[in-house]
Amino acid sequence: MNIIENIKKPTPRKHKIAGRIATALSVASLTIAESGLVDARPLIKIALQTVSAVFGTQAVYHAQKTLK
Repeated sequence: MNIIENIKKPTPRKHKIAGRIATALSVASLTIAESGLVDARPLIKIALQTVSAVFGTQAVYHAQKTLK
């Protein structure tokens, strides 16, 4: 099954909530990393980008959970 088709199917409520939270945290951390607030501290910037990637993968994971 195609990943896009799987994401378009109905998702259980708990996975919707977890996916939305993961998406929000991913976007927030990447926004802070790329905004220029932490340019003087490259380790913090790398950590924020890593956190964004982790939460992004969690958001995709929860988006793929569908009702059968």
